[in-house]
Parts: sequence; structure tokens; C-alpha cells
Amino acid sequence: MFTSWIVAAVGVVSSLLNPALKPAFMEKNLADQDKLRRDHLAQRDTRPLLTIAQARERRTPIEWKAGDMRSRRSPTRACFENFPLGELVRSLTGRPSSIRGIARALSVHPG
Repeated sequence: MFTSWIVAAVGVVSSLLNPALKPAFMEKNLADQDKLRRDHLAQRDTRPLLTIAQARERRTPIEWKAGDMRSRRSPTRACFENFPLGELVRSLTGRPSSIRGIARALSVHPG
């Protein structure tokens, strides 16, 4: 199973690289962001905020133990400096096998 962000990333990159799709994609993205911003502001204005004392009183009590914490075998995200973008673009076909290859190349383990 692939993580949804990998699948979404393929669509985003494909739309941004295709000169015919880019303008409509950018316009829709800006409109979506504007709607999210307005919705968030409207919700913030209608919901009363708690005082810090109320928030502390209502907190979720979690008692962490050392055994509850697992260390990861490998990082889920990595930063690549000077990564050859052309290499990544050539492998963006949208097929599950290519998505798996991209995930492997970026040291991300889907599933």
C-alpha cells in the first residue's frame, strides 16, 4: 500500500511540469488555499477560546513509559542537497512500480 502523499506528489509534479495543465492547477490551488484560509478564520471567530487553566484541566492525561517509545530503523524523511531533479522526473510515470521506486530512492518505506 502506498502512502497517499506519494500518490498526491506524483499528480502535483505532473501538473506543474505540464505547460498545458500548470495554469489551471495553479489557479485551483490558489482558490483552494483562499477558501481554507477563509473557513479557518470563520471557525476561529465563532468558537470561544479556552483559558490556559481550562486547557490544562481538560488535557489528555498520558503517562509515557520508556517501553512505549520505539526508535525508527530509518528516517521517514530526508533532505537531499543538489538532488538531480531530472532523475526524479524521468521516473514519474504514475504506475505503482514507479512510485515504489521513487519512495525507495528517497529512502521512504511505503506501506
